[in-house]
Amino acid sequence: MEDGGDDGDGYDYSPPEDDFILTGNDVHAKTAVRHYRYLSTMEIAFTMALPKDMESRKQRIADGSMDIKFI
Repeated sequence: MEDGGDDGDGYDYSPPEDDFILTGNDVHAKTAVRHYRYLSTMEIAFTMALPKDMESRKQRIADGSMDIKFI
């Protein structure tokens, strides 16, 4: 998982100057694998620290978070 900024106007993407890219490489994820007769599923869930706004992103501060779940 990778997070980068978007300094656009809500209509189009505009990468911020000197963006602060964060990855989920160091998160501790909870995983669950379920096996059914004809199907198997995997769930991965974790919380990723992120900047709460563009000002925090400019200062390179991860002062917010987001819960993320993949199924």
